[in-house]
Amino acid sequence: AFPGTLIHSEEPWASATPDAVARPTWIAAAGAPSADVPTVHDVECKIVGGRQQQRWYDDAGEPGPPVEVVTQVLWQMWVLRSVGVPVTHADVPALMGTELPVFRVEYDADWIADLATLAREWWQRHIVRGEMPVPDGSSRARKVIEARWRKAERGLAPWPDGLRETAGEYHRLGREIGELEDRRKLIGNGLRVAIA
Repeated sequence: AFPGTLIHSEEPWASATPDAVARPTWIAAAGAPSADVPTVHDVECKIVGGRQQQRWYDDAGEPGPPVEVVTQVLWQMWVLRSVGVPVTHADVPALMGTELPVFRVEYDADWIADLATLAREWWQRHIVRGEMPVPDGSSRARKVIEARWRKAERGLAPWPDGLRETAGEYHRLGREIGELEDRRKLIGNGLRVAIA
């Protein structure tokens, strides 16, 4: 059954939207500790494209979900347990081409405790106190920065230490990238002609 979006009972900033929660089953082969004890588990379905399939194998070649999927279902189990759903594990069916393996992720209290601590600290620092996270190079980060710091309406402030050099490097890299892009386009057109 699809539970919808759930909010953690003690941490109102923590939510999860599991794909499904499987009803109790009496089948020991499905993972119950014994034939007499039912289990409830989270279900998170994934479609894995051809370019991502190698990420579903560890260094030894053993299949399994990547760390971000394990983290996702552990978070879901943390939220589910907080609202009274006694999940024991998560099943992750992953459609990979024509195959549909189902990976099991056990409830891991230590991992969940670390995850909750990190998330709580992040929430307090960046949402409650409003500290900006260290930006990455994405266009999304640029939009956040531009929204937070609008263009100055008065004169320019003096350069902080080292910022002039950083700005110079930024402009130099932009020129180099432009030259490389032009060369790449030239080579690409040459290749098109050669193989046409």
